[in-house]
Amino acid sequence: MRICRQNVLVMLVCLIIGIACPVLTQEDGASLVKAGNEFAQKGMRSKDEKAGQELFKKAMSCFVKAAKLRYGEGFYSIGWMFYAGHGVERSREKCIEFYKKAIKTGYIDACYNIGLALVAEKLGEPDVKEAAKWFKLGAERGNTDAMGFLGRWYFTGKTGERDYVKSRYYYGIQVKTLGEENAGGVVEKIGRLERVMTAAQIEEAEKMVAQFVLQKDAPPLD
Repeated sequence: MRICRQNVLVMLVCLIIGIACPVLTQEDGASLVKAGNEFAQKGMRSKDEKAGQELFKKAMSCFVKAAKLRYGEGFYSIGWMFYAGHGVERSREKCIEFYKKAIKTGYIDACYNIGLALVAEKLGEPDVKEAAKWFKLGAERGNTDAMGFLGRWYFTGKTGERDYVKSRYYYGIQVKTLGEENAGGVVEKIGRLERVMTAAQIEEAEKMVAQFVLQKDAPPLD
């Protein structure tokens, strides 16, 4: 069979710079992640520890292949394996390392997951201040779960400061992002929160919500 010189050159360049070449693979990142998730789910349900570990190994193999294609969810899924300790030893450092790689490819929701990793006691001493930073980066980019965390944290003072205005702001942009028809529970939280706020505080928070602009760029990681 005749080999096209152009394809050979493309393959060599891809090997040199360490990226996958789409023209040389029939598998795409999404299908690999889907297959990996299926293996991982089966591993979690398995009552046989050895069989479960084999399934986790297959899942990780799929995620690594997806990551080699520069598919963001592939990096995210590897990070999740280190978060959950499926087939690998739990590691906050490794988990965050791969979540950051996911962010670099445009998988911005991993900002929220870094926040979760930083407060997960199973991964070590929680770092609430650093977690709040990552939740803010996620919230600014539309992650409604991160908005909810910050709304609750500023209400309870978990961030180190109890700030009703900021709490009302994050709950407010959560409703703005989800749409009122999909945010009934959050609307109720806002109602309860406003009972302990002054009119001036409510006005300030509403002004902040009105000025909220969704950021679409990846955050700085250094």
